Amino acid sequence: MTKVQHSQTASFFLSLSLSNRQYELWLAQPIVVRENTAFPEFTPLRLFMEFTELEFQKQAIIIHDVFPEEADVLYNFAERVFEDVISEYCSQLFDMCSMRDKLLYLKSVPTAYRYLERLDNTIVTMEPIHLPTYRMEKLLARVFAPWLEQYLKNELDWVQKSCKDQIDKHDRQRDQKKDEPKRMNPRNREVFKRNFLKGFRNVITLPYKISSSIVAGVTSSSSTPAPSGNAALPPVASSSASTHSTTTIASTTTTPATASSKSSKRFSIRSITSISSTSTSATTTAAPTIASAPDTPTSSSSPTFAPERKSVSLASDADSIRTFATAIQQLGKYRPTTQHESGGVTPLMDFFELVHVVDLILQMVLVYYAEEMCKYIDKMDFLNEANKEKKAFERMIDDGVAAGLDKSIEVLIGQVEYILTTMQQPTDYNPEEGADIELQPTLACKEAVQCLTTHTKMLIGCTDKHTLDVFFQEIGLRLFNCLTKHLRSNVVSSHGGFVLICDLNYYYNFVVSLKQPSLLPNFLALKELGNIFIIQSPQDLKQLIHDMERFGGILRIEDIFEFAEMRSDWKSIQRIVERDRLDCIIM
Repeated sequence: MTKVQHSQTASFFLSLSLSNRQYELWLAQPIVVRENTAFPEFTPLRLFMEFTELEFQKQAIIIHDVFPEEADVLYNFAERVFEDVISEYCSQLFDMCSMRDKLLYLKSVPTAYRYLERLDNTIVTMEPIHLPTYRMEKLLARVFAPWLEQYLKNELDWVQKSCKDQIDKHDRQRDQKKDEPKRMNPRNREVFKRNFLKGFRNVITLPYKISSSIVAGVTSSSSTPAPSGNAALPPVASSSASTHSTTTIASTTTTPATASSKSSKRFSIRSITSISSTSTSATTTAAPTIASAPDTPTSSSSPTFAPERKSVSLASDADSIRTFATAIQQLGKYRPTTQHESGGVTPLMDFFELVHVVDLILQMVLVYYAEEMCKYIDKMDFLNEANKEKKAFERMIDDGVAAGLDKSIEVLIGQVEYILTTMQQPTDYNPEEGADIELQPTLACKEAVQCLTTHTKMLIGCTDKHTLDVFFQEIGLRLFNCLTKHLRSNVVSSHGGFVLICDLNYYYNFVVSLKQPSLLPNFLALKELGNIFIIQSPQDLKQLIHDMERFGGILRIEDIFEFAEMRSDWKSIQRIVERDRLDCIIM
């Protein structure tokens, strides 16, 4: 039998299949409009696909009984059905939806694809004969190839508009909202972030699971109600579900802050979820359709992942950059004070909270990139637009965090200096004769360390270890310089020297908690410095000052002499202690 005869035979079976009058009604009206529904229903599409699936199974049995397998009549029949019937039906469906509503059109394309995907699976697995998967994929691709470019363009426009609307809405709510912002509870911040990311990972796969389960269930019983547009279409389901699930997590793990600022209110878990779910919905909906298209490009010029690129770009340009700039500006305007109702320096706490939220956003992007985008692109392709946008987003966050941390160090050390200057009493290290002293750190020392501990702990877990190490090392070095400068402004008696040693030990223990070995020599030398105030004999003091191994080369002899001048009895012992020093200078 020739190919022409095979085609004529396929046409005969096609005419038998289309003899149903109901088919003409489905073709004339592919959607159903109801008064009480927000969007039309795709009931005719469901019924049409059920009818087509049953007809394929009937005609496959006849073809198997009449024709030999090498005649390939089943493929010719399937080809004619997809090209003459399904393509015509889908074209009419997409045209009608695009004329009625843009969002309805964006829902109709993935919905039609998933019904056709089920039909494809039926033809591949039906008995007694079936078609191979690769041949059915080609037929399916022919149906959607003419619509792919238009669909991706409209999907991209919708994502851009939706992301912008979400950001603008959040900005309006932020400006109108008068109540206090919320921060993540520091006690379970890491648990919250892990739970949030776990929920986000589940939300990513939610749209496809919902629609797939609906498509799988519509053929289980002919009496099953038809899925409505709202129920069957992923974007609506995913947005509402994701917002609900993540808002539930956030509501149980946040704690109110007593001071508000623009930077602390710029980001919220709900706004992050809304923007991310918009992109997630669009891409999860579009990805199967894109993957089925013939020779779909995944190079840097491909529009395939434009929704993700644009959503990330919108989020970064519109919110992140402005927020970092606002936070850094507020840090620059801060003036040290001891009145902090929120338990810490408000601009610092706002910025560190911002770093945590931005870190959560970055982890969401990385999860989405690994779970969804890497299925369709080569993550090692540095020319790919999606990879470049991801790198640019990471670089933007790194630059913002680095600039903010640098300013935060200045503010934090400035606050410590202010605490030491205003709270350190002259009698702390130089008590009156006969006064009882308590061998414990002074109030100024405790407050300074408490301030440092409170704010350094907030950064743990919000950035990578290398950045934290650099931050802690810089804090330690600046604290060392701050303490040496502060100690030079005090007078220390022999009794007060013991109190000073308590303070120096307290500072040392804080530095140990930072787990930065490079800082320990500096503060060990500082601890040894306390001994020069409790030694009574001038000869022993002179010997201690010249013992350079004790100070590990951190402090020079000239520096140690400057600290020795802080002794309350320095004038009486100065000639003895400096005798060798003067002789050395003459030589």
